[in-house]
Amino acid sequence: MKFQLLFFLFLTCFLGSCAKAQFSYSTRSKKAIKLFEKAKRIPSESFDEKTYEPNYKDAIQVLKRSIHYIVNRVLLIVIWLILI
Repeated sequence: MKFQLLFFLFLTCFLGSCAKAQFSYSTRSKKAIKLFEKAKRIPSESFDEKTYEPNYKDAIQVLKRSIHYIVNRVLLIVIWLILI
């Protein structure tokens, strides 16, 4: 009985943490998350006209914009903290 209870608790904790890990982002920036989601969709929605492969170049450009947005936001916060 104890073994079954411990196994159930372990399984519940493990599955709960896995489910949470799939839906969380490391930033709270809505714009960066929106750009990231857009970059994930681009390869499946558009194809390169020359090679007929998924369009990864546009997805990479959108990801760079997302990273640029996050870095600029962090820099503004750091500068603000230094000036205080």
